[in-house]
Amino acid sequence: MTNSDEVIDENGHTDIDEDDDAARQQITEIISFLRYLDDTPSNKDENTKRLNELLQDLPPNGINVHTDDFLRQTILHVAVLEGLEWAVKALLDKEVDVNATEYEGWSPLH
Repeated sequence: MTNSDEVIDENGHTDIDEDDDAARQQITEIISFLRYLDDTPSNKDENTKRLNELLQDLPPNGINVHTDDFLRQTILHVAVLEGLEWAVKALLDKEVDVNATEYEGWSPLH
């Protein structure tokens, strides 16, 4: 599902205004959080709470924004690649676009 205000290119990539440095910084912060967190079972509730806090700060279309690097992944791509089932569930609850593709055309759940 996508937000009706999103701009999606021919590859299914969603981008926010390039001048919106704050949103890009938030996306970078979320991806860094997912890549470097302590994913022990005892931290699951704390990690889920922190992820939801970070997601609340994103602009309406920010959840489906692709990274600026050559991989063009979404937050969901990173959560799946890191094997963070709790994060994938939290993102799916936020109605992320499961069909968004990265640079090679792979969707997060492919």
